[in-house]
Amino acid sequence: MKKLVRALQIFNRYTDSEFPTSCVHNQMFVHVDPKQVNNSDIIELESIGFEVDYGLECFVSNKYGSC
Repeated sequence: MKKLVRALQIFNRYTDSEFPTSCVHNQMFVHVDPKQVNNSDIIELESIGFEVDYGLECFVSNKYGSC
């Protein structure tokens, strides 16, 4: 749980969206544009379990998603 909370704290720096997440087919999507996130935060997010999806302009996790 601590790692997920840490990831959300990082994402919070880059969005104030009321609905920043969604889940589809056991994947969690965080609707933050990776081009706006600094490299050190991307590295930390990847270590937590979030992958960059530049095509969808978001972050995706197979670890935290559930449908």
